[in-house]
Amino acid sequence: MGFPFLAPLSPWVVEVLKEREESTFDTAFRNPYAILTSAALVVKGTAKTDQNERKTELEKLIRTPPNDSYKGCIISNNSNDIGLSYQTGKTLVGIDFTGKPIYVDGETGRKVSTPIIESIEIDTDGANNTLKTARINVICFTLKQLEMFELFFMKPGMNVLLEWGDSSLLKTKFNSEKLANVPQVQKRKYNRYKDGNKIEEFKAFESPEEALVPKLGEYESWCKNFSDYYRSDTNAIVKYLERIEQSLGTYDLVAGKVLDYNFSIGDNGTYQVMLEVTQGNQVSLAIPHNPTKKGSKESTQISPPPKPYDQIVELITTDFNLDKENLLKILKYPHPIKDGKWDNDWFNFLKINTEQKDTTISQNAYISLRFVLKILMNYVLVSGNIDEAFFTFNLPIYNKKKGETGLEMDGGTPKPKPKEYNVLPVTSNKFIMSSSDEVIFPSGELPTLGAPKPAGKNQPALSDEENVIKINQKPEDGTINGYNFHTNDVYVVSNPSGPTTEIKPGPDNDRIGDALNIFLKYESIVKIWNKTQTRIDFLEGVLNMVNTNSYGLFTLVYGLQTEDTTPTIVDYKSASNDIKEQNDQIEIYRFKPTTIKSIVKSFSFNFEMSNLVAGRTLFNSNKALAEAKENLTPEQKKNITTDTLQLPPSAYKSIDNSTFANADGWYSINNVELKRIEASFRKARRNINSTVSNEPDSKTATKEAKDLSDVVNTKSVKFKFDKPAKNPLTLIYKDTGFIQDYIAQSRTQSESKKSTLSPIDITITIDGFSGFRCGQYFNVDGIPEIYNQIGVFQITNTKHNIQKDGGWTTTIEAGFRIVNKKK
Repeated sequence: MGFPFLAPLSPWVVEVLKEREESTFDTAFRNPYAILTSAALVVKGTAKTDQNERKTELEKLIRTPPNDSYKGCIISNNSNDIGLSYQTGKTLVGIDFTGKPIYVDGETGRKVSTPIIESIEIDTDGANNTLKTARINVICFTLKQLEMFELFFMKPGMNVLLEWGDSSLLKTKFNSEKLANVPQVQKRKYNRYKDGNKIEEFKAFESPEEALVPKLGEYESWCKNFSDYYRSDTNAIVKYLERIEQSLGTYDLVAGKVLDYNFSIGDNGTYQVMLEVTQGNQVSLAIPHNPTKKGSKESTQISPPPKPYDQIVELITTDFNLDKENLLKILKYPHPIKDGKWDNDWFNFLKINTEQKDTTISQNAYISLRFVLKILMNYVLVSGNIDEAFFTFNLPIYNKKKGETGLEMDGGTPKPKPKEYNVLPVTSNKFIMSSSDEVIFPSGELPTLGAPKPAGKNQPALSDEENVIKINQKPEDGTINGYNFHTNDVYVVSNPSGPTTEIKPGPDNDRIGDALNIFLKYESIVKIWNKTQTRIDFLEGVLNMVNTNSYGLFTLVYGLQTEDTTPTIVDYKSASNDIKEQNDQIEIYRFKPTTIKSIVKSFSFNFEMSNLVAGRTLFNSNKALAEAKENLTPEQKKNITTDTLQLPPSAYKSIDNSTFANADGWYSINNVELKRIEASFRKARRNINSTVSNEPDSKTATKEAKDLSDVVNTKSVKFKFDKPAKNPLTLIYKDTGFIQDYIAQSRTQSESKKSTLSPIDITITIDGFSGFRCGQYFNVDGIPEIYNQIGVFQITNTKHNIQKDGGWTTTIEAGFRIVNKKK
């Protein structure tokens, strides 16, 4: 996946990677480590069964733990204590936060090690580094050891911290004041930049121990501060990134809950345990989206007929199986709409056909994507006893840029902080129009369709290329309740550690849309809600519904606006800033797979041909004839012949590979495909004059034109508005190919002017490093240089793998993005 922002690798990352290139032999001296920590309080005794007595007992145990209890468990693979790796007395599991060994009961003389972390796999579940999951494989050597290990780690929902890294920092630890001016020590001071300007300097850690989360003697503070690593809010992310920076990419962590575990028994009698630990942001989305409904209250009083707003609230309450009291509460909190009213986000509800002609009008109800994300995704918050700061699903926040000069301030008065807007910018097009009743794109420039006038006494018959349905030049006002999908605003989001992200409309027919203003079929949303149980499943179903109807212009994903912001919904196809090297200190780093100083362990390049073919506009001879006629002079149009019609420029698009020329200027033309296109065009224009006569057959012409009018009416889905001037209005035209073709043709002139994703993907594996962030870009040596000249490879995912014997490796997945580089 891609990202709606572009940022170079951080300056400190580039410096560290260059250091590794100069000292490739250091790889042999990197000693990876892994530490698994649980803060479970394990006590011995029999629990009381009475609920109130148990509560009192728990409070006492937590307040004053018995002397024989264990405060947490720490298991490490990098211990130098021979007593931990080869026990001759009681079987040991690990040590607790006080440093006390954790022994099992009734087992001695087994001569085994503490549990060993055999391997670790860290993945992001394909969601842009926002849903991080660690799969940890641990070996326990006896049943008793497994039983004690289970108490700390193999419990559903147990909070666990996994830390890993290597010993690279040890070579830079100089304690002598005499070495204070040694260049190698000085290089451990790195600068942070924003938009190419230095903003601050930070000092790197000098040993792996400095990077670790404090444990021994820190039990209470560790439990209290666990949320600093577990949460996915902005403050927690910033703290996490700072720790990664100061460790120079030699350390990383996953703080989460145990959601899955299993074990098997090996041939040698050992126990192979698998733990799946999931980061906090994924946990917050994995809970049920609908809390238990309260008992209904029946009223015997006669009430007046409900108003339309109240009727819709009742309908939503029933269809989504919600508690009305809770629904009303979430509708008013946190006051996103004045007085908690959401009328503008509901469309076409409570429609009744009052006249016969209204039977052709759609009666499907629609709700906005804003309502789905803001209300339904947060309905769980009203269940009570829940951490709102952690579980709130946040809409993306952007600042609005006024023109090209500066940020818009509240009321026109300059303030330190620009006004924030809840918007969801996506890539769009002037001709976008829904072709499915699943979605509606409200637009102030809604495309209107026209069929040719029927032939008659004063209307000559039309040629094949003229007798087609077209989009009229004059659009209509298709806004819904004041919501317009398209916007002329420029949106920006600040990135403290990199360039500011700016999303703005492109040239020609390109547009920026606010996806929150998309209206979704109410019935379909209800079905998705009722067949899913968790928020993440519901969200996935809704986003799939939107993406399926986006014509490939945008793809909504749960991801990051910038590398250090709270996860939310973004369009990963949005064209972000073109690359502008505003400062020589911010450079585009190049991986060098083929050089002697390469830090790349493996490299692969993949071109998905299927995506390319799917994205091409198929050549249509009739459309080519129409375009050829448009290219004629007024004099030539008076007497059209086969000789005057030439193959239009757009027909050459599918055979022209000049965009991907090599670095020396050579490029290819698919001559075989050109011959096929030319033959198709000749066949279509052969009878160009056969439809023209002095006296047309009015019956035939009328019938043909009437058929096209019928086609328009049959495929049009009309809606009745309260304002008569807009009635009836076609918001949906059920011909996906027709709309898609207009969108594709309108992008021909502008697509090369903006940043675009390509179907090219690469993977690079290097020695373990945790400084990469999705959205950052780089170049690669050892591949055709044209790729580095016209674009960059943008990181879409990072994966880590730690093996007991194989060390720590990091795999970077990246997509190729065509950009305009500043020369």
